[in-house]
This record gives sequence, C-alpha cells and structure tokens, in this order.
Amino acid sequence: MSFFLKKTLIFSLLFIINLTINSQNTAFSLDSLSQKGYNELSDLFYESKPDTLKAITYANAYFSKAIKEKDTMEMVNGKYYLADIKNDENIYLNYCDSLIKLTETKPNKNFPSCIYIDRSKYYLHKNVINKSLTDVLKVIEITKKIKNDSLLNISKMFLALLKSRQKKHKKSNILYKQVYNYVLKNQYFNPKSDFYSIIVNMPFSYIHLKKYDSAYIYCNKAKSIYKKSMDSSFYLGNLNKIYATINFKQKNFNKAISYYNKVTPFLIDDENYYALRNNFYLIAKCYDSLKNHNSALKHYLKVDSLHQLHKSPSENLQFTFKYLTKHYKLKSNFKKQLYYLDKLLKIKNALNEQHKSLDKTFTEEYDIPNLLAEKKAIIYTLEKQIQKSKRNKLIYLSLLFITTLLILYQLKKRNIYKKRFLDLVNQRESIKHITIQNTKNTVTNKHNIPNNIVTSILKELDIFEKEKAFLNSDNSLQALANKVNTNTNYLSKVINHHKNTTFSNYINNLRINYTVKRLKTDSLLRKYTIKAIANEVGFKNAESFSKAFYKFTEIKPSYFIKELEKTEINI
Repeated sequence: MSFFLKKTLIFSLLFIINLTINSQNTAFSLDSLSQKGYNELSDLFYESKPDTLKAITYANAYFSKAIKEKDTMEMVNGKYYLADIKNDENIYLNYCDSLIKLTETKPNKNFPSCIYIDRSKYYLHKNVINKSLTDVLKVIEITKKIKNDSLLNISKMFLALLKSRQKKHKKSNILYKQVYNYVLKNQYFNPKSDFYSIIVNMPFSYIHLKKYDSAYIYCNKAKSIYKKSMDSSFYLGNLNKIYATINFKQKNFNKAISYYNKVTPFLIDDENYYALRNNFYLIAKCYDSLKNHNSALKHYLKVDSLHQLHKSPSENLQFTFKYLTKHYKLKSNFKKQLYYLDKLLKIKNALNEQHKSLDKTFTEEYDIPNLLAEKKAIIYTLEKQIQKSKRNKLIYLSLLFITTLLILYQLKKRNIYKKRFLDLVNQRESIKHITIQNTKNTVTNKHNIPNNIVTSILKELDIFEKEKAFLNSDNSLQALANKVNTNTNYLSKVINHHKNTTFSNYINNLRINYTVKRLKTDSLLRKYTIKAIANEVGFKNAESFSKAFYKFTEIKPSYFIKELEKTEINI
C-alpha cells in the first residue's frame, strides 16, 4: 500500500470518528439544554450571540424543548431565534405560514390568531407597516366569529400603534383607552402579559395629542406599576423616552438630550435598531435646536450609519438626509452632497410606496422636478471641477439622460395606468363584453348542432351566469357540460360561436367582471390580500387571478384597489 493511500485512509478514519463524537456531543448537549427553562435558554441565546455556533445550539435547544412539550408559541419563538442568528427571516416567516395553513381551516380561540399576532409584532418591529396591519385585521375578523376578548384587545393595541404611525392620533388614543380599561379591569399589568406595553403607549398617545399633563399622569402611573415588578428595567428605561419626548415637545432640549441618552442602552440591548435610529435622530434635532451643529452632525451621521445596516424607510430619514445634503452643500463638498441627495430621492420614493400617496410624501422643500434640477446642477459642477476628459463629461451626461428617460417612462406608465383605472371605474358595461347572440338565430351548419340543443345550452348558461356559479373554483368544461345537460363538444362549440371566446376566457371574464363590480362597492373586500380575493372569486391562486385581471383590464388588481382606496370613489 502506497504512503499516500495510507495517509488518505488515516484521515478518513479520523474524520468519521470526529463526526461520530460531535454528533453524540450535540445530541447530549441538546438533551441536557432542553431541561432548562425557556427564559434561561433565551438569556443564554442573547448572551452567546457573538459566538454564532453557540447561539444556534441554544436556539435549537429552545425549539426542541418546545416540540417535546408541544408548545406551539414557544416553537415560533425558537424559529424566531434561529432566523435572528442566521440572519434569514424566512426561517421564521415560513414556519408561521405553515402553522397558519395548518390551523386556518379549523380555527379555534387561539389559532391561527396567535400566529397572526406574533407575525404582526415581527413586521411592526421591522417597520413593514402594511403587512403588520393586514395580520392585525385578520385577527379582528377571526375574533368576531370566535370570541376571544384577550386577543381582540391585543389586536386593538397593535391597531392603535399602527394608526399612530399613520398620524391618526385621535383614533389611536380611543383604541388605547379601550385596551387600557380592559387591562385595568382584568388586572393584566404584569411582565409576562402581552398588554404590559400598554402602560407606556398611553402617555405617548397623549403626547401626540399635545396633552402633556395627561401624559405625565399616565407616565407616573406606569412608573409605580413597573417599580413593583422585578423584571421591568427595559420598560422603566422606556419611560425615560416618554420624559424625553415631553421635554422635547416643550423645547426643554438639554433635559430631553439627557433622557434620550438614558434610553440608548436599553434599545441596544433590545436590538431595536429602528427605535435606536429614531432616538439618535431626536438627539440630533435637540442639538440642532441648540445651535450645537457639530453634535447634531455627529448624531445625524449615526442615523445614516444605522440605516445602512438596517434599511427601513421612515420620515426621520428624510430630515436626516436633507440636513446632511444642506450641510455638505455649505461645505462645497459636492460628492457628499450628491451622495445624500441620491439617498433623499430613494427614501422619498420608498415612503411614497409605503404611504400610497405621492402628494403626501413630497410636500416639503423638494418635489421631483426640483430635486432632479438640483441633481443636474451638482453633476454639472462636478464636471467643471474634474475637467479630466470628454469621456467623463459623456458619462455624466449619459447618466443624466438615462435618469431622465427612466423618470419620463415612469410618469408615462403612471398616466397610462391612471387613465385605464378611470375608464374601468366609470364604465358601466362589462369589461371586454361578451355578446350573447339571440337564441332564435339559426345555427350555422358547420357546427352541426340542432337549434333546440343550442337554445337549451344558452338558457342554461344564462342561469349559470345569473346564479354566479362561475365563482366555484372547480368549474371545468366537463363539469359545466354535466350541469347544462350536454356534452363537452357541444358546449365548447356553443361558447366559441355564441360567446365569441374559449371556455377558459368565458369563465375568467365573468369572474373579473364580478370582481371589478364588487371591489367598487365593497370596502371590506378591498382590505383582503390578493390571494384571498382570488379564492373568493373562484381562482385557485393569486398568480392566475392577477394574470386574468390584467388580461381583461390592462391594470394590476393591487393598483386598482390602491386607487379605489386613495380616491375614495362612491360607486
């Protein structure tokens, strides 16, 4: 046996032994760790986070323990930890989806509502507002059918928070008070309760309404409640944020800075980078108001730094990038000015998508033409400064030309969609209306179908349309042929000749006509997901529904719904 072959065999043997030992150690480790409590495993997970492999071990132990104990929500938490440490949110989201599919066919008092609530909280933490709202509305809809006061009030609490994000502070305050009274009545003020945060949310609600005395009252109530708990340091830390906000609103900027700085460590420990970014922004605003521009700049740059790590659009990013654009303009640093101006454009577009209204998000100092004009001027200034070659000028002009073309294309596309939407809303006839010929007309000989059979089929099809039987997802040529007492050959020929279309187009046309009419009048249906609407009108999946909708209307269903909501048309 050669030396090389011996060496290969030895290494292979060592590898197998090592693999066996490691698998035994892992099994032993998971088995022993599963004896620990959930809180202890959670603490171990966060403490070991710098060591990814160790953190994954604790996350797996948490999930294994939950499986053994058949605790569904703790299984969800386990998947959340795995998604967090592996930086793959699909681990958590896909697991939530699978649990929802498993439980939504036979819902009970807890499921799938609890999964929707947990996922809504996750989306809210990630600032994905629309998805968070969708999940909350689903829980409210479920709790109307299956009574669960606790879940209903948790949903109201999330809905209040979402309305506050939309600046609907009066409606938000009403919901918060309803939840607060429910919690007070049932004495749910304890750290393990899902309602524990309501004590912090109440004073914030009054701050938004500029009722600072009421905010102080609820803040002091919260302080007394939290002090009784052994596990409330995080919430006591958040009270500093309330005191900071009140002082900020009352222009006591030095006090506000002191309180905001006390909040920072709690947000870092909680890994709530969206809130941490907002905290730095408010500190920057305070320093800016005090004319301390160096400290303001320092904290605005911290906001930008966090945005690069954890991208999610927010209003404070607009003000941050405006400030930085203006700052570098005054410093004649055109490269930095262009850099932050581009960021400002991107964040405005992102917020436009989030708020579903171009006019609402482009109301401050800049609108699109002014921003593009400023961008053009900066590029021209850079060209003059660089003056290296015609090639550089050509690159800059090309970029400007391409940017302009893209904007013009988007504007043209938007106008075309808008026109199609208005045509669709205002028209009274069916989309691409299918003409039904008179049943008394003589049938052409090429079809070779007796007139009495044609008349009978057309009458049955008329009943089929009036009864809206086309909404059944199991419709097929054979099924419909059985229903109208004929064969598939005759039925196909009658539809082709008298409806001027194929069977598939005939069914889909009826469904899309029905969908458009109902969306115009049914505000509740407009809140459904595309998948839910598709199922409602007989399609088996969202993709086939969207393709059919676009085929017959030339606009996407999501755009049609968005425009209906935005213009608040009363059909």
